[in-house]
Amino acid sequence: MNYNYLMRSRSIRIARRWDKRPPRGGIAVVIDVMRFSTTLCALLAAGRRTVRVALGPAQLRGARGIERADVFSELRFACPGRRRDNSPHQALRSAGRDAPAYSTTTTGARAAFRSRSARRVLIGCFANFSALLRVLRRSRGAICLVPAASPTPHPGRVEDEACAAALKAALLGVSGAGPRAVAAVRASGRPAQFLRERPRWGKKDLPLCLGLDRWPHVPELRFPASSPGMARVRDAS
Repeated sequence: MNYNYLMRSRSIRIARRWDKRPPRGGIAVVIDVMRFSTTLCALLAAGRRTVRVALGPAQLRGARGIERADVFSELRFACPGRRRDNSPHQALRSAGRDAPAYSTTTTGARAAFRSRSARRVLIGCFANFSALLRVLRRSRGAICLVPAASPTPHPGRVEDEACAAALKAALLGVSGAGPRAVAAVRASGRPAQFLRERPRWGKKDLPLCLGLDRWPHVPELRFPASSPGMARVRDAS
């Protein structure tokens, strides 16, 4: 099947101002390379059976199983669960498969919940680049790529935009888009900035965030009406 021809007939856009014009209908792909998207992929790679994304700390209060859960976030707040950083390295190395995992972050979680009017919400990054392409090529409807960092006032955070542009190019048949995007991010000042921002886990997280096709997992978020501000994560791969 000629997927490149089929993809050229579909709408593929990048929603840089998802805060003002969020995706509606079709498929939204939320991209937060450093580190929300990569951490969710790592949790699935670690075999976690229960993974949830919360809009913010308030939604974690009273969440099911929170007392025995691992909570992944760079935000500072009181929580009865075991606190982890928003770290893919910690996601791979933390407690067993049966412990629930919750994630809430500054940017990625917000972008995901702003995208909930899409028919499907997938999570993308460099770590699941090819797996995500396979899912998107099998799907139908418009595709909206959501680089989470785009509307936020953080100069130099180029990785989400680079990943979104590479995904769009690859969907349209451009070969080598993923490796070139990773190389461009590595050659920018962003890795050094990230290591300064994240002195504790940055050295272990960076190779995971910029490792192309590290895992075959594609997180998909479901937003049950019975639990506002909370999303369930399943593997769509």
